[in-house]
Amino acid sequence: LPETVVEIWFMDRSFSGVLDCGKLPKRLSLINLGNNRLTGTLSFAELPASVKRFSVARNFLTGTLDLRPAPRSLMYVNVFRNNLHGTITITRDLELLEGLHVGGNKFHGNLQLDELPRGLLKLGCDLNDHSGPFDLSVLPRPLKEIRIFTNGYYGSLHLRDLPREMTHFLVNANSFSGELSIEDLPDTLQDIDLRENKFEGSLALTKLPRDLIEIAVGGNHFSGSAD
Repeated sequence: LPETVVEIWFMDRSFSGVLDCGKLPKRLSLINLGNNRLTGTLSFAELPASVKRFSVARNFLTGTLDLRPAPRSLMYVNVFRNNLHGTITITRDLELLEGLHVGGNKFHGNLQLDELPRGLLKLGCDLNDHSGPFDLSVLPRPLKEIRIFTNGYYGSLHLRDLPREMTHFLVNANSFSGELSIEDLPDTLQDIDLRENKFEGSLALTKLPRDLIEIAVGGNHFSGSAD
């Protein structure tokens, strides 16, 4: 590609071949290669320094995910449904990053929640093999969406620690346990999915958020009546 190219939009074309990030034009600000048949090893260290948005969702890329050498200009990263594996290494130094979508791969271990960029708005790490506790109190405060469903997270969830601008909180199909209070949820919350965990005890439904559209709690061990 000519060095003058600043945006690449090649989505849904079934393109095949090897993606070599080191050969991309140096002035690129946007890369969208979603839903193709690209292979190769993903390397954020080789991305052009000017890249702001990087999406390679639904391909066949391999390797691990280390965001430490990624361009500091990045605002959006989407590697959903590839063949990436290992643990994810994140860094707070990506101060402009607002969207991080890493679901549908083969990642394991726990996320470094305290290393998430402080301006992050959307986090998607669903459909992996993540495990360990999930401490809501260390999440970036501007965060609006969390999708960590279908993993192996465990331990208790203190929903009062959710960022106060949260709109979507989807943690179904994990192994969270303990009693659950949903009386101090963010007023902005629209969708909360707690299904298929190991929560127990009674559940009070008297003080739900004003903007709530959907709440799902089935497949747990709640007892008594729902007030």
